[in-house]
Amino acid sequence: MSSNNSNTVKSDVMSTSNTNTAKQQQQYHCIGFGSNYFHAFTDEAISIQDIFNSCNTVSSNANVEDVQVSNDQGGIEVTSSSSSQLDNNNNSSSGHDSHTSTTEQTDQEDTNMIKSLPSHAFVVPLSPTLHQQSLPKQEKKSFFQKVFRRKKKPKELFVNTTNATEQTKDTNADTEISNKSTLAIELPYGTTTPPASQIDIGLTHISYLQNEIYTTGTLHGNTYSIPQLLQPRIPLKCTKIACGRRHTLGLFEGKVVMSWGSGYFGQLGHGMDTIYTKDPLTVERLLPRFVGGEIVDVAAGGMQSAVIVSGDVSYQEWNSIKLNPKAGFETRVFRFGSNKFGQCAVEGGRCNVVAHPTPMVDVYHPETGRRITFVQVALGKLHSVGLTNAGEVYSWGSLATGRCGHGDGSLATTKSLMKSRNGVALPKRIETLKNVKIASISAGMAHTLALSGSGRVFSWGNNASGQLGLGHTMHLIAPRLVSDLEFANIARTAKGDVSEAAEVSSNSAGNNTSATDSSDHSNTAQESDEVMAKARSIHGALAPIHYPSSPQKKATQKATSSGAIAPKITSIHAAGSYSAAISSNGDIYTWGCGDANQLGHPPPPNDIEAAETVSAQRHLTKGIRTRDIKSFDSRLNVLLPRRVECLNTLGLKTESIATGDNYLIAVCSKTNESEDDDETYAMGKTLYEIELEKKEKGLDRIRVVRSSG
Repeated sequence: MSSNNSNTVKSDVMSTSNTNTAKQQQQYHCIGFGSNYFHAFTDEAISIQDIFNSCNTVSSNANVEDVQVSNDQGGIEVTSSSSSQLDNNNNSSSGHDSHTSTTEQTDQEDTNMIKSLPSHAFVVPLSPTLHQQSLPKQEKKSFFQKVFRRKKKPKELFVNTTNATEQTKDTNADTEISNKSTLAIELPYGTTTPPASQIDIGLTHISYLQNEIYTTGTLHGNTYSIPQLLQPRIPLKCTKIACGRRHTLGLFEGKVVMSWGSGYFGQLGHGMDTIYTKDPLTVERLLPRFVGGEIVDVAAGGMQSAVIVSGDVSYQEWNSIKLNPKAGFETRVFRFGSNKFGQCAVEGGRCNVVAHPTPMVDVYHPETGRRITFVQVALGKLHSVGLTNAGEVYSWGSLATGRCGHGDGSLATTKSLMKSRNGVALPKRIETLKNVKIASISAGMAHTLALSGSGRVFSWGNNASGQLGLGHTMHLIAPRLVSDLEFANIARTAKGDVSEAAEVSSNSAGNNTSATDSSDHSNTAQESDEVMAKARSIHGALAPIHYPSSPQKKATQKATSSGAIAPKITSIHAAGSYSAAISSNGDIYTWGCGDANQLGHPPPPNDIEAAETVSAQRHLTKGIRTRDIKSFDSRLNVLLPRRVECLNTLGLKTESIATGDNYLIAVCSKTNESEDDDETYAMGKTLYEIELEKKEKGLDRIRVVRSSG
């Protein structure tokens, strides 16, 4: 081929690749994790492992088909040629051998990448138009196009025979620098707009908004294998939905609340005469003329429901001012559903069922005596949590396993709360968090998460499956900081020898149980310098690392020398017996029970440690934590926050997620090449990952010393 023709082909390929890159930046995909037994992801969902396997089939049938990164700006050059053509272009047998070894290495990397994929991950077609235009199953392989990202051009690797060895070394060096493996796949069911404005998940069903209300999965015995359009008979647009265990609430422009699903405990709000409705039905007692204002928020969880009403604020401006204590508005909360442990907090105390929307009792501030204004309510199975406009957290309902978080640290209180069969009938402030301004709350089946304005995550309650993210399985009766998500404090450990979390723990000795979000003590800098100097003196040996029970420094986002900023948690989600969080980098971190494969992690190895073994070892060794274990009822329990790596492998950035007891679904967008930065990715490492790296470095030093001796 002449040089002019080759330049023409190259320019055409480059323009095509740039166009494809621009399209990828605008594409959105829904990725679901968990079993599709109840058709929650629809019958048209495609397993990601099947996509990878189909890619391998296509690539093995073809000769050699790679896509190379041609420059630092991320331009992609497509080359499709046989081995003989490569020999002709390079005129070198050594170049061909180098290419063969590179191809074998690539195949091995792809095999390892496939093994690292979760066993139950699907590309979900939420948009109804995708189902109408979907291809037959035998033609779906046309979606699968394998794309490899490389640091070097083919001509840079194979042009010069004499420099082939040196160039191969440079390529290996680039690979070592980048610890993030990325394999771009042309995923099916891509859309140019977000596929849903909001998604929520129940026990076996998923409801979402896309101008209209759609439902998939199984609800009260009815199975919807494709998105089922629900058509309420009112001329209003649904603005929010909330899913409980087997029911759903819909809010329509702040004027009307409708409910559908199962209502055996009155969670539909229609009384005990209506225990099930397939189509949305208006809750008559929540109309504006009865509640005296606009409905600004709805919540559902377990077998209970809640509605927040404000007479001073419209639902359009609610999200912008709800956390402003100076706004001067008031709210009322209406509750209905199961109330066996007083989780509805209505007049009259505990009763088995609150069949109709009933105002919750007035709650007054313990210090000022003013009436509390709730702006968010999170509902678990047997407890409830409320967030005020001043950022304080109140809880009520069952006290079992500490899910309300009212422990004071004393042994007598701890024992009584763990064994208590009663509940808190009136909302009570969680004193441990009184000095922290909380921005968001989320309740699982028996545990709770809270997110501060600075991105700190606190957890308390049931921890049998590690859903609190603290590295053990002991229940907590008071909130505790999840230190593995303190990215601003641990980012500097990539260049240092000890994390700031370890420094703070050494200073506080882990005895302070009150959490503050705004203090720097004068002697902290001097003491931390002494701790850092001591840590450096041992040259990264395997010293035990202690973790703080509460923060002593305010986490701030600080940029590194290259401009990368440490991420922070922007969203939290508690569901069932697991938890999830989203960082500002678009990464998902999950922890807790993973037996339903909803955590998004690959299958555990056969030799994974058992919970009993880990508990016995913890009494003998201090500072050594275990992340992944198995128990008698779960193949995988993740005790510490763990990043969902498969989304990074697919080149996806998370925009939002929804969690249910058995499912997790993420709305993702294609990442830009400029966003695909190794340093930014590295700054999202958890404290456990940093700890493992330091252990490996220490072991390497020991091996070197032993081999030299």
